[in-house]
Amino acid sequence: MTKDSDSTRRIDILLGGVRAAIRKADEAFRPDPDAALYVGTDDGRINLADLLALAPTGMDPGDFERRVSILYNGDGEQRRRMLDHWGDPDYMYDLVSEVEDSGHALSYDLFRCEDWDE
Repeated sequence: MTKDSDSTRRIDILLGGVRAAIRKADEAFRPDPDAALYVGTDDGRINLADLLALAPTGMDPGDFERRVSILYNGDGEQRRRMLDHWGDPDYMYDLVSEVEDSGHALSYDLFRCEDWDE
């Protein structure tokens, strides 16, 4: 197992198995007309409100969403840095900005439900 896949797996575990939850949600995905946004990932789609509801107990939903974004869009080094600074929300805010500015191909992105085209 590579260091990158190991850190991805560790992060997913810390995030409560978010990747499996997204795959499960994708099986029956339909955008909620009352929801403003949904998330598209390599693992599938989920309404943003449903994703935020997956935040582990005690974790701020915004901090959770930033970590999910880094899980999908960060490179191996950024994921390792996330693990090293897991409990620092200010570091996560700066790191997610770095990830967004890095120009990587997006594996995690937000879309408007009204733009859904099946």
